[in-house]
Amino acid sequence: MTLRKFLAILLVCLACAGAASAHGFPWESSPAIRKCVRDRQCWTKGTTAVCGKTWGPRGPITYGFPNRCYYACVNFNQGEKWQIKKWYDAGDRCNQQWTERCSRC
Repeated sequence: MTLRKFLAILLVCLACAGAASAHGFPWESSPAIRKCVRDRQCWTKGTTAVCGKTWGPRGPITYGFPNRCYYACVNFNQGEKWQIKKWYDAGDRCNQQWTERCSRC
């Protein structure tokens, strides 16, 4: 494998990784929110998920948060105004590892 081909493959991998991280969870979107989650230790605050609602350019957006602590950090630091739509039980799998599927509410 030539150096040029290796660098091209590496560049494609980095671009894919950047695109994947751009579609992360709302509580991973800014340093201020990550700091809030870390300082409040949101992962220790329970497992009752919160379905939040906000307005985007195309209308209402709903998103599930692992608990009220994550919701509060995003709502306070994001500048967006989220409203609690409902509480829901995301299930044992989501309590062990939160995924995009867990955020559907």
